[in-house]
Amino acid sequence: MVELTEKARRFLTGPNFAALATVGKDGAPQVSAMWVHLDGDYVVMNTALGRYKERNLRRDPRLAITVTDRENPYDKVTKNGKTIGISTWVGYSANEGKMLTLAILDAEHAAIGNEVTFVWGEENGGTSKPTVERHEQMEMRAIVSPVPYAEVARTGYAEGWRTGTR
Repeated sequence: MVELTEKARRFLTGPNFAALATVGKDGAPQVSAMWVHLDGDYVVMNTALGRYKERNLRRDPRLAITVTDRENPYDKVTKNGKTIGISTWVGYSANEGKMLTLAILDAEHAAIGNEVTFVWGEENGGTSKPTVERHEQMEMRAIVSPVPYAEVARTGYAEGWRTGTR
């Protein structure tokens, strides 16, 4: 079992949102937003018998928990030094071989192909997240792209929000 630091304990007992990912019956991830808390050295969460997460964990105990710092949950997106949006997720896509971010932009800057700047990390190198090391804030050039990013998902999936048809 991992021993939690005092900083991690404060973070996990604070009013921060968490996302619990479990493995579904078909092998796909199933993610639930929830609160977490500590009981001694154990991270605890609430569920009801018969819910997906409860059934998934009984069948396959693998899980991941991500906790979002309520004081600084987003990275920003800028254009010419002006904040034009927020990034709600960033990560590397092995499928695409690229860094991707999901962001909400002001409408006038959201045109496909528009170049913007993604600003990753907190100012002054700090965060209260116990899982994030001190770091330098970094700017990255980004190109506004369609969602979903993968063309096959936009064109080859069943009709719906991914393909822009109903």
